[in-house]
Amino acid sequence: MSDTTSTSEATKRIAAIDLGTNSFHAVLVDIYPDGSFRTVNKLKEMVVLGEKGLENKLSREAMDRGLEALRRIKFLCDSHHVETILAYATSAIREAENGGDFIKEAEKETGIRIRAISGKMEAELIGLAIRYSIALSDEMDPQTMEEFFQEYQFDKFIQMLPQGLATIVGEEGINLSGGQKQMVGLMRALYKKPQFLILDEFTSAMDRLTENFALDCISKIKSEIGVFFITHRLSIVPRIADKISVLEKKSIKLTDSHKELLKHNNFYSQYWNELLNLNE
Repeated sequence: MSDTTSTSEATKRIAAIDLGTNSFHAVLVDIYPDGSFRTVNKLKEMVVLGEKGLENKLSREAMDRGLEALRRIKFLCDSHHVETILAYATSAIREAENGGDFIKEAEKETGIRIRAISGKMEAELIGLAIRYSIALSDEMDPQTMEEFFQEYQFDKFIQMLPQGLATIVGEEGINLSGGQKQMVGLMRALYKKPQFLILDEFTSAMDRLTENFALDCISKIKSEIGVFFITHRLSIVPRIADKISVLEKKSIKLTDSHKELLKHNNFYSQYWNELLNLNE
């Protein structure tokens, strides 16, 4: 997911560590009073705990690789003055007979307290993926978010995602397409109930279906909030714009409705005249 940065002073610096089967991931973030955050640093350590097959037990070599990775992560945390470290172990450590031994040894050597979460909790955390990407906060009321989805009909978009709300966003949204990222960005913005919304080349990465959905949404919300829409895709402008400003040579030349702009010779009317001639 993408970071958001607040201008207010950070209230806390924390590190979150995901102890997976093949790698340990650590991310250091500053948390702000409004619930936003800024990523300070990241570290990925390959450990391959199941290199020779787990067989319900971690090998000594695998445990040593894990401990060495945690030592490096702890050094990173200390160098950045991290106040709180949250470490969670999933499948491999959780299922191994000696997983508890590894957790105790890790705390003794590094001071990092590791929590082995259940498969159910792991699934619940995955289910928060899209929700967290929208709210950017752990304080999410499921009922409020469900009402938000229905109000703007985002539930239809969510149904188009591979696993719906359980879709794992991935680091920097790697598991989402460009258009899906843009839609999640719109949901995130509207969830904060803004009075004015700036959308710069908002539909540039969307396919036709997603773009139509997004434009319908913008058409509905523009009576409630101000929308400043910047685009080079002039064909979509009449669908959403009440007033259109034509920018040429770094200055606004004209501002009027679609109908009125077509009555005069300008960059905008030239585009539509050329388009109409092509269709004849």
